Amino acid sequence: MDLMSDSLFLDPFAPPPSGDSAGTTAPAAEHAPEGETTSLTAEVPLAADRAVEAFLEYVHLWWPSALRTCGEDSHLGFEEGSLLEEGVDGSRHRWADVAGIDGASLSLRWFGAGHEQAAGTGTDVTLEFAIESTTQTLVTIRGSGAISLRQDWHPLLDGYARFAGGTVRPAVA
Repeated sequence: MDLMSDSLFLDPFAPPPSGDSAGTTAPAAEHAPEGETTSLTAEVPLAADRAVEAFLEYVHLWWPSALRTCGEDSHLGFEEGSLLEEGVDGSRHRWADVAGIDGASLSLRWFGAGHEQAAGTGTDVTLEFAIESTTQTLVTIRGSGAISLRQDWHPLLDGYARFAGGTVRPAVA
């Protein structure tokens, strides 16, 4: 039962029109990098639409300052199909590209803080917003093939969860 509208995901980071409708759905699982799948889950006391809004629209408020690459006063946001950070000096860092949207899932090509974006490589990461109740949403991050996924995403998901009034569930080994 899909209670969320795709429009929750489309407006904040829609890629520029290219005349091609490809890329508007999440990549198939068989295209994920080989390796062990890692997942992290946060419980947030927000309705699903508010949980999505908090994640997308207020990323600059919940992103931990210690993880910013362009300085503590930098600004993060989804822009032109990417998650970008811009420093007060004009420096920019591309954290991720939006790879697709499927119902209540957002797929990203995650580059992280490293230099993977220069080579065009990255890790496929999926964020799933699952409705637990009218006032509770589970946000799960899944990815495979990257050893640093848990290291990168645990502090980010923790920052988001604290901002939204929730907590990250203990990781299952």
